[in-house]
Amino acid sequence: MNFTKKFGGSEISSDRLHVCMLAHHFHPPWNEGYQNSLKCLVESISHKVSITVITTYDGGMTEKVGNARIYYLKVPSFIAQIRAKRGSNIWFDEVYDIFRFSKIARNLSPDIVHIQNVRKGINSYLNSHAKVVVQVSKRLENISKFDYIDRKMLSITKPYCLCTSSFLAKECKNICKWKRIEVIPPMIDTNRYIPMDKKKARIKLILKEKANSNNNFILDDNDFLIGYVGRATPGRGVMTLIEAFNNFIKSRKLENVKLMLAFSDDICERDYRQKVERIARQKLGNKLVLPRVKQPLEHIYNSLDLLVVPLESCSAVDPPLTMLESMSCGTPVISSDIGSAKEYLPQRCIFPCKDSQALSNMIETFSSNRADTRELGYKLRERISCNSIEKLKERYLEFYFSI
Repeated sequence: MNFTKKFGGSEISSDRLHVCMLAHHFHPPWNEGYQNSLKCLVESISHKVSITVITTYDGGMTEKVGNARIYYLKVPSFIAQIRAKRGSNIWFDEVYDIFRFSKIARNLSPDIVHIQNVRKGINSYLNSHAKVVVQVSKRLENISKFDYIDRKMLSITKPYCLCTSSFLAKECKNICKWKRIEVIPPMIDTNRYIPMDKKKARIKLILKEKANSNNNFILDDNDFLIGYVGRATPGRGVMTLIEAFNNFIKSRKLENVKLMLAFSDDICERDYRQKVERIARQKLGNKLVLPRVKQPLEHIYNSLDLLVVPLESCSAVDPPLTMLESMSCGTPVISSDIGSAKEYLPQRCIFPCKDSQALSNMIETFSSNRADTRELGYKLRERISCNSIEKLKERYLEFYFSI
């Protein structure tokens, strides 16, 4: 078994609960939502329970996280080539990782094995004497990828199911018989994602873009900036957002309203991202703002007047981390009616998915009454306090000790 052990942390004590977490990705830079939530969890509870994290490693950066012991499994070259061509989360990719993860996990003999967003081959973990917790943060399209053997093993062993939303919990009930289904929302670092002066946030973005020769990145203080933050894949609703914004600027002809598309830089999404950006440039012209360098998310959220989450399919995580992080920054959010967004946002912030006209009307409403929009942001910041690290770490500890 070829793996590298990094940052030993404290030795596993027999008188402390030992939780072994399995995750495909757990390393800096911390720019992926649910990876950040796991990092917050590990840091916040590793002084109360013994934590081991087993994850893959591609030779990039590593760092100490709380008191956790972290095992980085080196990614073989042939797997790296598959990922580069076809992206991660493909069947063979996941099964290969799971085989290696489970072998180390069984050797460590933990009390609890907490599986983070690992779907395929889940039955390989169930040979262990440890209690098994399966965390589900993906929606029905991905949950249903459990194959026949997985379903059979899940029904026999009945592991614990930990969902990030009540929406997912309802769907999980139809998959198999779990020993118990618990709902704990994702942790948000409310000390990182904090409101800051909008003008200063925009200056930070502009300076970093100009330092990288992106002279087309132009923002004025009085611009009403609408934004999308996240992946560039079909089903995320970006094309609907572009169409809605195009309809809006044609009907209103406002000079100081712009749309920012801040896509993630996943190489597997490059072709679709370039296609979307090309269409957006053709339709929106100088109303479009495209960051070209990786910016701190908290600066992006704080530079926006309104974040749009236009999901159109059940392929994303639930709830969307961009929605929660933006709320934590005090930035107003509007979302399609997919998933659990309605549990966090008032009804006036929810629009029917794939309905560009409804979205266009909502953009007009929020951009026309900017004082009311800012007030909404303050209220959303208060709402997200229930997802803070301090409040949720106790719920996780209570859950672990209860099983």
